[in-house]
Amino acid sequence: MLKIGQIMLMNFMKIIITNFTSLLYILLVCLSQGCTKPGWIAQESGTENRLLGVWFSDENTGTVVGDRGTILRTTDGGDTWTSQTSGTGEFLWGVRFADSMNGWVVGEGSTILHTTDGGATWIKQPKEAPDFLESVFCLNSDTAWAAGFCTILHTTNGGATWTIQRIGITTDIWDVFFTDADTGTAVGGWCLSCAPKPYYGGYILRTTDGGINWNIQRYDTTVIGFYGVFFTDTDTGFVVGAGGTILHTTNGGVSWTQQISGTTKDLKDVFFANADTGTIVGRIVPGGLGGIILRTTNDGKTWIKQKIPTRNALYKVCFTEANTGTAVGYNGTILHTTTGGEPLRFHFFSKISDHTSGNNKTIIYGERSKHLF
Repeated sequence: MLKIGQIMLMNFMKIIITNFTSLLYILLVCLSQGCTKPGWIAQESGTENRLLGVWFSDENTGTVVGDRGTILRTTDGGDTWTSQTSGTGEFLWGVRFADSMNGWVVGEGSTILHTTDGGATWIKQPKEAPDFLESVFCLNSDTAWAAGFCTILHTTNGGATWTIQRIGITTDIWDVFFTDADTGTAVGGWCLSCAPKPYYGGYILRTTDGGINWNIQRYDTTVIGFYGVFFTDTDTGFVVGAGGTILHTTNGGVSWTQQISGTTKDLKDVFFANADTGTIVGRIVPGGLGGIILRTTNDGKTWIKQKIPTRNALYKVCFTEANTGTAVGYNGTILHTTTGGEPLRFHFFSKISDHTSGNNKTIIYGERSKHLF
């Protein structure tokens, strides 16, 4: 008769053999068919606040902002995120850096914060401003624009003074983009702050004198609002908005052509790493669910939906080159990619041709081959 200790040892060995067999099977499948790494990977933000803005000055150095004065900083590509002291409890909507040290953050409560030391200290800048600022754009450490409710602000001295630029319409300006000191585009709509009720309709505004004059290029009542804008050169640009809207221009906005997004979700932001390669993020409206990422590598002729590891809404995206980017969103979501958002497949086997017999042989080789698909 077997002793209790022997029976326990035998059962333990059965468990080891069973698990080893399963692991061996998985390993063999990976070796023969390839293992896949997700295109987008979730990073630990350390907060459950909405994250509403992101900017990277290089592949390692980035800043994220969000609700309740949240400012996060990374110097290792997002492997770790460190909280910075903003000095405010306001919701922060936009962030932009001229380089790794000099940048601005804007938000509610007429908030404009400025740093010259990478965010080690943030100083609130005095200005006459609307209560609600959603976006900031800078050409360098001196020249910047901030956009919000019915107003665009401009500075040419690092934010020591901000000048109000009148836009002549009553709506929220959600995003602003300049290709040089004179030529810029702003987009807006979906004005929740407008009394007596929200004003719907998407606006595209254009300036060629640095914002002294803003002219309406497009007003679209079929769209609740336009939320994001990006130009790859003076003439070529993209605008995204409610209901899956993507607009494209090649003549500086004189005319806009609708591109097929394949979705009815609200598209919140667009970023192009080069003339052909762009990424769009968005959400289901109204709530914080239903995140989506779209990708193009042919100037928007086709947009492909990418697989993401979250159901949370996504609000902003930034790329430092074609394959390396970060998206942020609801409930502290930070997603990062180094593959352009495409899954990465590793192959350990490769078929080579046997030139003596004309047959194919399968061999194991030392270095993994990588295939994007």
